Amino acid sequence: MNKSIEDAEKFKKIDDHRISLEEFSKRYGTDLKNGLTEAVASQRLIEEGENKLTEKEGMNPFVEYLHHMANFFAFLMWAGAILCFVAYGLASDDPSNLYLGIVITVIVNVSTFIEFMQNRKSKALMESFKNFIPPEITVIREGI
Repeated sequence: MNKSIEDAEKFKKIDDHRISLEEFSKRYGTDLKNGLTEAVASQRLIEEGENKLTEKEGMNPFVEYLHHMANFFAFLMWAGAILCFVAYGLASDDPSNLYLGIVITVIVNVSTFIEFMQNRKSKALMESFKNFIPPEITVIREGI
């Protein structure tokens, strides 16, 4: 099975927000008053990693736009536009193929632009989630 599918299945089963504090404490092996020991906290840090969001590297907007333009549907539309231009070149007395080629080219560019802008807005929304994460937290370790 695909790793992303496995991760999604694992997250679907998370019910930590629905269980009682006592059950939560048992499940994760912690004490509500004393917290974790330094040894357990260090071991969990090694096993599970830091508790932070992972960031993707930013992509040049022009390259990102070209990436959106390079999908199967866009390739089909580009092929259709090229065929229209070739047909116009072979029989230049009828401009309908030229017009059709131009319309298809405009449609591909407009749909690519809309997809690009929606993706940028989604990324901006995800970036705004970082503001909800406190930069520092207070934890209890060995009762302190």
